Amino acid sequence: GGSLALWAGARFPGEVSAVVTYYGTQDMDLSTATAEFLGHFAQRKLELGTCGRAYGTGCQHEHACIRCPMLRPDPAQHDRLRTIIDSLEERIAEATDHGWLGEVVGLRTSRAAAEQKLTQMRRTATNLGMPIFLNHVNRIE
Repeated sequence: GGSLALWAGARFPGEVSAVVTYYGTQDMDLSTATAEFLGHFAQRKLELGTCGRAYGTGCQHEHACIRCPMLRPDPAQHDRLRTIIDSLEERIAEATDHGWLGEVVGLRTSRAAAEQKLTQMRRTATNLGMPIFLNHVNRIE
């Protein structure tokens, strides 16, 4: 809609002016909708990256982001995630010492998910460079 109107206004100003004169202009206050929409994306910025859940949806994992497949890890947070994994290791040892078997299971699940996020970060941080196109052009002679 809007992009087409801008394009048409630039290419055919006389015709667009005639249409506006006939139909009138539309004034729409989008500030509330825009603020809500942009707020959605501001709330998706997390400690370890960005939440990829869709606009208008709630968090299914009750903000257990380390376990959530929707977390898109930021490679710049590699050291922070390593610190979290080390902390989980310490907490697993403590829970094991106290016999808190349910806690051990949950912490191991979180640690496995954190290790997976660390692997994702490493893959994302890999710079593959620019592709090189060899001079293999099929020529018809």
